[in-house]
Amino acid sequence: MDLIIREPVLSDVEKMLNYINELITERTYILLDKIQDIDSEREWVRRRVEDIENKKVVHFVAEDKKSGKIVGGCDFLRKEFRESHIVEMGISVLKDYRGKGIGKRLFNRCYSASKELWGDDVKFIRLKVFENNQIAINFYRKLGFEVVAKLPNAIKWNDGKLIGCYVMMREF
Repeated sequence: MDLIIREPVLSDVEKMLNYINELITERTYILLDKIQDIDSEREWVRRRVEDIENKKVVHFVAEDKKSGKIVGGCDFLRKEFRESHIVEMGISVLKDYRGKGIGKRLFNRCYSASKELWGDDVKFIRLKVFENNQIAINFYRKLGFEVVAKLPNAIKWNDGKLIGCYVMMREF
């Protein structure tokens, strides 16, 4: 698969909206559960680009070179204050594109850019993962993450049932 791994830009609003709404429609393992509209997405992308420029976040998207469709994304958000030695990671890939190495490519690009940007000031990468998302848990373990805590009843699943999530970390 021919991909472009790049930072999101302001002109990506429609592509980003299509991407997030496809993830929501898949009922995948993300916190958003309601279809987003163009105005809210425009504001989110504007704030995200601003945070990239202000070096608060490292964010890359995977764009299918042939279709121009955004098919994956990964971000490392630098925490503040007493947690400034931690980045919080988020990653997602559209269903039809999973299992093709896109997540690993996105992670590696975010990791490299974060190392360059924040250097030795950051010590750990942290993420949360739904307890019923075994594929993601296995993926994160391959990247060197370990479960460090479980938060019971932290997520309202698609059927309204409350499920837990794991906190996973690895050294930066």
